Amino acid sequence: MRKTLLLLLLSAVSALAIAIENEDYYNRLFCEEMQGEAEYVLEDLSRVDCLTDTHAFEADWADGLKVYESIGQALYYAAETGKLPGILLLIRKDNSEKHIRKVERVIKMYPDLKIQLIVRDVRADGVTASYSAVSTDLNDGLIAFYPFNGNAQDESGKGHHGRVDGATLTEDRFGNPDSAYSFDGIDDYIELPSMGTVDELTFVTWLNANTLSGWRAIRDDRGWSGGDIHYQFFNNKLEFSLLNNQPTDQWFDYYFSATKWHHIAITYSKSKKLLKLYVNGVFEQEKTYTWAISPILGQALIGGCDAGCDADPRPFDGTIDDFRIYNRVLSPDEVMALYNSRDIQSSLATSSDDSPTEVAEPAPVVERNFSNPQVDGFYIHPSTGAGIACYLLGCDGGYASSRITGQGRGMMWGAIWRGYELKAPQSNDDPYITGLTCFACQNTIETLTLKTINGNTDAMNELASLYNNLSNYEEAFKWWKQSAELGNRWARADLGHAYLRGEGTPQDLDQAEYWLTKAAEQGVDSAQRHLAEVYIRKGDTDNSQKAIEAMERKANNGNTDAMNELASLYNNMGNYDEAFKWWKQSAELGNRNAQDDLGRLYMWGQGVPANLGLAEYWLTKAVDAGNEWAANSLGELYVEAGSYPTALKWFNRALESSHAQLRVSAMTSIGRLYQKEGDTRKSVIWWQQAAELGDSSAQSELGYAYLNGNGISRDLELAKKWLTLAADQGNEWAQEGLDELKE
Repeated sequence: MRKTLLLLLLSAVSALAIAIENEDYYNRLFCEEMQGEAEYVLEDLSRVDCLTDTHAFEADWADGLKVYESIGQALYYAAETGKLPGILLLIRKDNSEKHIRKVERVIKMYPDLKIQLIVRDVRADGVTASYSAVSTDLNDGLIAFYPFNGNAQDESGKGHHGRVDGATLTEDRFGNPDSAYSFDGIDDYIELPSMGTVDELTFVTWLNANTLSGWRAIRDDRGWSGGDIHYQFFNNKLEFSLLNNQPTDQWFDYYFSATKWHHIAITYSKSKKLLKLYVNGVFEQEKTYTWAISPILGQALIGGCDAGCDADPRPFDGTIDDFRIYNRVLSPDEVMALYNSRDIQSSLATSSDDSPTEVAEPAPVVERNFSNPQVDGFYIHPSTGAGIACYLLGCDGGYASSRITGQGRGMMWGAIWRGYELKAPQSNDDPYITGLTCFACQNTIETLTLKTINGNTDAMNELASLYNNLSNYEEAFKWWKQSAELGNRWARADLGHAYLRGEGTPQDLDQAEYWLTKAAEQGVDSAQRHLAEVYIRKGDTDNSQKAIEAMERKANNGNTDAMNELASLYNNMGNYDEAFKWWKQSAELGNRNAQDDLGRLYMWGQGVPANLGLAEYWLTKAVDAGNEWAANSLGELYVEAGSYPTALKWFNRALESSHAQLRVSAMTSIGRLYQKEGDTRKSVIWWQQAAELGDSSAQSELGYAYLNGNGISRDLELAKKWLTLAADQGNEWAQEGLDELKE
């Protein structure tokens, strides 16, 4: 009997194990619940995982590369069956969330595709999340819509036409003439008729203010009695006032910048006593009421106020477009759908000259002997020999570097960073340059090595940094160690960091602690942060806390570098709230590095809700303060916002930097830009260059390009090569690709 029970138990466990790894099993369960047909066969003999009355579903595990293929598969099945596309993602591993977020992002960016996403956690055998970009109907509950296409007519069909007083037609955010209204900031307005009482409300509009100082009305009722609304700005902050609510006035924290387009949606629910703000499609903040009434949408002014305004007309100064009024609360997905209601667009400022900026494609990297003064589009000065190495390593190449074209730069980066052997010029008139040394440069390896003979530790540090940038970690480690042993505090910090990361030497936490302690005692703030990391890795709670407290003491005394190091430490620990707090404090005190980091937090929504407006604000301040890296960050921001020409301008600026690593990062970013534009061939060209120069992100992107045949012929061996190189540098996405190859 016991033997029979044991066999039954083993059979049940075995069946469960098989089910957990069987995608088809869960797809069939799902399809039964949806009353659909599993494995529906198409004419070309391909199979739809689940065909329902309304959708054609593609089912995949949520932890592998097929997650991204599921979008294309679902769209194909929908086209073949005449159904809507659907995706079922099955969670079986803990690393699924990031893949799901990427799919959600695509769905939200392209709401017109109407892809429905359902996520099921098979570990719990239940639906854990369901997301659909399909709006119930964006005309449902729409009681007024003013697209301002040549007039102020209501195009909702409800007849709530506006009357223009002073406002003039102008270009909209896409540059279309007579498609928005401009308000002069003095006495212009558009009068709206009464629309009745509602229990729920949503206002949605695009606007671009010339100034937001003082009071600036968006839509204010002409009366000021119970149920009337004032919806307006005061000194860059948004206020929503509903008279007789408790409280009447609700203020939002979001800081709106002038001279930028913003998509603003505000929703109100009487029953939930709740007010929500969305900016550029993203939820920002909610406010609650202790007492709530039904708004009365009486006669109102867009762009002005004439009742309850303390005799201040609160004139809007700028452009307003696409004003919508609903008698219901829109969902976050519907707000995002309205934000993305046209093809990819910028939610940020459009420059006066937004024509595409040409960024020359880099030529494929090949070994060359640069024995000719004029080679493939770049110039080497015939009298000094200055050129390749000078330009890349940051010394003054003079006339030579001023003549280097974009295509030549790409080729030179490949030659330098791959470390080809070079012989130095034989004389001042010999321009023969084939690699790292350059007769006329001051900061080349040959020159720096000569300086180290006399014990110049600064030269040793520069030499180590050059080798580190070239990914020659063993040589970098050798020179940092020599400089550190001679007492150089910066070398001690870098040496300790090398021991901590295991770069150029096996990881040794004791040696890392030894050298970082010495550097910290000599006042190097970054050493204090890395020392805390050492203690955390060792599990030494007491000393890690002491190290953090030492950093906090400096930070609390106004040391912005210490604030930055604290923020970086907390960021590495995954404590994004603390990281945000310290970077914000440092940025507000004018630290340009913190301004760059803070801008990136706002861009990606780490430790704070994503806010592209604030991201742009802080990144611009960082650039203005001289932070060259922020130029690349701004490029990434404009790519995120869909303003590709503006993004290219910033990437082009980063390409002109004296920092070799920044230039390579910009090359990787340009590859991603072209990927978003759908030009995968150009993407591969840029990634190839950056990958050759050791950038792990580019290596990973290139590996996937070879794996999937995107922009280049499919080649699994090259895919493995580049993914391995990236994974060896700790790139998790590349490691996932390698795991997929093994399967």
